[in-house]
Amino acid sequence: MPRGLSVARGVDLDDGHAVVAEAKKNLRSVQFRAASGSDTIPCAAALPIHTAFLRRLTVPLESPEKARRVLPSLLDIELPFPLESCAHAFSQLERTPQGNIEALAVAARTEDIAAHIERLRSAGFDPILIEHEAIALWRQSLAEIPLAHEQHRLLVYLGRDRTGLVIGSGRGLNAATGLRQGAAELSDPQSGGAKRLALWCKTQCEKHGDATWHIAWCGPAAENARAQSAATRILSEGGVAKNITHKEPEKFLARALAAGLVSGKSNDGNLRTGELAHPATGRLCAKPVAHESGRARRRGTRSYCAQHRVDATPDSNTSPVATPIGGGGPGGRRNRSPAARSGAAGCATRNRSAIRRMERLSARAGTGRRTDAGQNPPRGHAVRLDVSQPRDSATIAPA
Repeated sequence: MPRGLSVARGVDLDDGHAVVAEAKKNLRSVQFRAASGSDTIPCAAALPIHTAFLRRLTVPLESPEKARRVLPSLLDIELPFPLESCAHAFSQLERTPQGNIEALAVAARTEDIAAHIERLRSAGFDPILIEHEAIALWRQSLAEIPLAHEQHRLLVYLGRDRTGLVIGSGRGLNAATGLRQGAAELSDPQSGGAKRLALWCKTQCEKHGDATWHIAWCGPAAENARAQSAATRILSEGGVAKNITHKEPEKFLARALAAGLVSGKSNDGNLRTGELAHPATGRLCAKPVAHESGRARRRGTRSYCAQHRVDATPDSNTSPVATPIGGGGPGGRRNRSPAARSGAAGCATRNRSAIRRMERLSARAGTGRRTDAGQNPPRGHAVRLDVSQPRDSATIAPA
């Protein structure tokens, strides 16, 4: 997943209109600023709730690693479409009081994700990350208005072309549902969409008994007092009375996406993976290197070790012959790259140990430690055992 970002953008497409927010990460916080309009800043987007799947799954295992291997099978049972035809992700793995592993599973059909990417590209955006809208909304709502463990919240995204409901408590997100209908369609309490949302909200409230509830509003249409009042009458049938509106509700989702990308909190829920992955994802996911000199030293060490390796594979009919590898002989050091020369110091100790082992092997094979001229091989030069020569003609060639 993307890491090491200091600036990121979030984009929310509402009825074809793009709402953009930009976040900058400081040492201990994330601050929002006016969108600069730069195309080079990575951006994130969300898949609308009505086009994606969200469910809490419980695995009767104690090991999170084993639970991760079982979760796809459990998700496949719950999905209304084949697991092979969708992208999925698991986040918020937690241990329950009973000792089981619980995770929040999200999924969406690949064709729906691809269609959403095309809509974003038509608006001039190509997000490197796409997450479930409900997770982004809930995360930002808790960040701006914290919630006690025993308190429950109904978070309502009221847009011009869609509506989303997210329900949960201070312990976490519980469920979400959405419609392809905006605030204008919900103004009639007798419409099919209004009745569906009212029934869902009532069912969720009854499931949690006498818990204390309130509604938190966000979305481009949440600033419309008439639209909010009409939606309140529909949703308050479940016993929810208190209302809270997030600041700058029009940019709320865009803020949530930008903050999630720059902080890395949205990485686990990325649905733009596999064939749909953004081309820059690999570069942004690479682990940062602290200093270029250190990278050069490591590259040089690998190059040096490759050029000065020790290969010992004698058999019963042959005797080892030492021959130089990769730049041995006159001018050999000049032929090595600067990176290889910089890595030589780090690899010299291992090479000297290998040379001593090869000299002892040669002594046991009958060739002795010295060459025909009575001189030891130059200290610090690597050798390779050559098994192509017969035993009686074995020599150690100077490096």
